[in-house]
Amino acid sequence: MNKTKQSPNRVCAGALGTVLCLCAFSSSAGELHVFEHNRSVMNLYMVSDKVRITYETPRPGLGEAGIRSGTVLFEGSYDGERFEGTAYAFKAGCRPAPYAVLGRSAGNGQIVLQGPAPVRAKHGCAVTGYSVESPHARLRFSHSATHH
Repeated sequence: MNKTKQSPNRVCAGALGTVLCLCAFSSSAGELHVFEHNRSVMNLYMVSDKVRITYETPRPGLGEAGIRSGTVLFEGSYDGERFEGTAYAFKAGCRPAPYAVLGRSAGNGQIVLQGPAPVRAKHGCAVTGYSVESPHARLRFSHSATHH
């Protein structure tokens, strides 16, 4: 094994280019893949058909919305072709707003998840609707060649 990664919630070890991980949401071994999303470093954990994408290193400014290392951005499933599940939109002072997304691998190490995302009240946390025009409606993840 060439790399070991540990935290309070997981123990990961890499071998032959694949990273295996014991994750907090499952007691069985799975895979860890590192992606980049809007200048944040993200961890994609896959155990069987279950998938969870969390922030590893959020980009500057996201802490104001309550995003920290380990914050979940997506949780759902992957059937070998399609991702399906719940993503979360964040706003400072508000609870994360869940919304349904679907996605596929877009090739070249990219994953794209899409779904009408929450639109919040201008001065508050209430979700007033959902829109495909929201900046959260299309989430693009690029496999990271620099973060392992």
